[in-house]
Amino acid sequence: MLLELKKGVDILSDIGAVVSMDEARKLFEEKCDAENLAKINTIKNEEALLKIANAISLFKPEAVWINSSSESDFRNARDMALKRAKNFH
Repeated sequence: MLLELKKGVDILSDIGAVVSMDEARKLFEEKCDAENLAKINTIKNEEALLKIANAISLFKPEAVWINSSSESDFRNARDMALKRAKNFH
């Protein structure tokens, strides 16, 4: 089987049912706090934003955290992982 770019169903583009940027922005405003909304607003690629919105729609998280690869986000990711690991023991 030959894989071709942009052929077939893209799960993150189709299953979440978010098809417009207006829908995506509304979802971001509902699920992101001010800090994470500011981070997502730096993303200019509409295709990427729609995929993010569809993932949010599909998985229905209580809140969304955006990792911007900053040092503070790295520490936050590490702290969240450690906290969750302690909850499993």
